[in-house]
Amino acid sequence: MNTFVDDLLLILERRENETGDPFISRPYDYIIHIALDPDAQKDTALISVQRKSTYEFVCKDINIPLKEL
Repeated sequence: MNTFVDDLLLILERRENETGDPFISRPYDYIIHIALDPDAQKDTALISVQRKSTYEFVCKDINIPLKEL
């Protein structure tokens, strides 16, 4: 089933491969912020990932469409 969580994990895995940040292998080192995109009529989520230790944003405002099941 293709869901929001599946899309989120796929994007985090891609980012981990690109940047070397261990989003999937060490998820407890990161904070994930999820917000609804006000410009997309609430059918898109904006995802930002922040390091817990330094509070630095690793990636910001990644768009993930919300799908009906």
